[in-house]
Amino acid sequence: MITKRILTEEVLNAIRSTVGRFPAETGGILGTSAPSSTTVTTESQETSIEKKDDVKIDLFCFDKWAKTSGGTFYYDVEKMSEVFNHWQEEGSSLVGVIHSHPRGYIQPSFHDISTALLHMDFLETDVFYMPIVQTDKDGFFKLYFYTVKKDEKKKNVITSLDFVVYAEKEGSYDFFESVFFNDIKSEIHSIEELNFYRKSLEYYESEINNSKEVEEYGCFCSVK
Repeated sequence: MITKRILTEEVLNAIRSTVGRFPAETGGILGTSAPSSTTVTTESQETSIEKKDDVKIDLFCFDKWAKTSGGTFYYDVEKMSEVFNHWQEEGSSLVGVIHSHPRGYIQPSFHDISTALLHMDFLETDVFYMPIVQTDKDGFFKLYFYTVKKDEKKKNVITSLDFVVYAEKEGSYDFFESVFFNDIKSEIHSIEELNFYRKSLEYYESEINNSKEVEEYGCFCSVK
């Protein structure tokens, strides 16, 4: 059964009017107004149970301030942090980052996955969503909904396609199970490798800032 509860129609319409209409490498952040966890009480103890897999994504903020090019998307940390803080004040949660890729690149890049891990660590969660959009014209698009999740031993992250949404005529959305896209395989990356990559970016950014010889380097980093 396809989990339509993941994306509300309002969010899909907002994606259509922004990311879906623009060239590749635009995006924003995704959130939910529902609680991220629930507490159940047993005879022996009180336990907090993660409900990320049951979340309904009903919040979307398009990042019109992002640094973009034909092949890169770096969201504006300051502006998106303001949105994140507002959502927190309202009892809502950040659960994902969505952005579009150039035609044919339908999976999250290694950089995208490292970004998801960065957010998971910051938000203290084991799950983060990273949908990739392929835009067409007039707001027609295909959305590949990926979940990035830490394994049980917290040694690796697994990136898997959950479902695909085809946005065609205005207000029309068709959902397809991931089994119809057998050519898209789940990927496993070690957390150690991803953290090393992230540290190398931070080092590079520091070197650039210190040298003052080139323009500022934009790093897709965690909300603060």
